[in-house]
Amino acid sequence: MNVCYREAIVEDAAGIANVEVVSQQYGYREFLPATHLDSMSISDRTQGWQNALQSGDPDRTVVAVHVEKVIGFMRVGKTKDVGVAGITYLFVLREYWGIGVGQALMSKATDFMRDFGFASALLYVYRDNVRGRRFYEWLGWKPDGRTYDHVFEGKIFQLLCYVRSVEALQNP
Repeated sequence: MNVCYREAIVEDAAGIANVEVVSQQYGYREFLPATHLDSMSISDRTQGWQNALQSGDPDRTVVAVHVEKVIGFMRVGKTKDVGVAGITYLFVLREYWGIGVGQALMSKATDFMRDFGFASALLYVYRDNVRGRRFYEWLGWKPDGRTYDHVFEGKIFQLLCYVRSVEALQNP
């Protein structure tokens, strides 16, 4: 399969929004409230992505494109910790799961991290996102004990912090 990986441009906003919403609606269905997932709007997220990609902020978004369609993306940037990058998004359409798209996106994002001089990276993943946790652990990410609570409809959903050195990210 011929997949192109590159930095996102404003024209990718609708494709990124589609991947974000559809991936969450499918992948998070088992543990997040259906009413929250069903209320997600591709058009609202498109506007958000257009704004983010035009903002000039230093975060970088990498897209995976197959036959001119965005099939996955990853966003990476600075955290409040010096020398530590943060991965804020990694989504791939379900029909492309298990064929290396997520791993390739991680590799491309790692190039950005290295270029910007980050020594390590962190990300948060829902405790109940077994598939996501298994993927990150397969790549050598380790939970560091930090947690973050996200509230949906009055219920708390816990996210776990995973960390890894940037050099190790290149060689899972």
